[in-house]
Amino acid sequence: MDKMTNEVKRKYWMEIVRECNESGQTKQQWIKEHNICMPSFYQWQRTFRMETANQLLVSPTTQEVAPTQFVEVKSNQSSPVRSKSVIARNGELSVEIPDGISDELLIKIIRVLKNA
Repeated sequence: MDKMTNEVKRKYWMEIVRECNESGQTKQQWIKEHNICMPSFYQWQRTFRMETANQLLVSPTTQEVAPTQFVEVKSNQSSPVRSKSVIARNGELSVEIPDGISDELLIKIIRVLKNA
């Protein structure tokens, strides 16, 4: 695939992922309503998240890191939902990141891992 075609695809999927994230709907609802291929959506979302994670891990930060606090979050769902996840590692520390995590929380996790 030539460079221009790939760039056009990236811009298209970046906009699709952004619109879905800002819609206020669940990803499944939004994807179904807009006739988007679900596996393609999740693959591109994962690609963008990994790129963002890599940029955050290798680029220097000038922001102070706030003390880390952990809070248990209870799910509203009665049964577990199977979803894909990514494991982020920094040295001996590793965190399993579920596919549906918000971008804001992902960025916070990456910053904590970077400074661990």
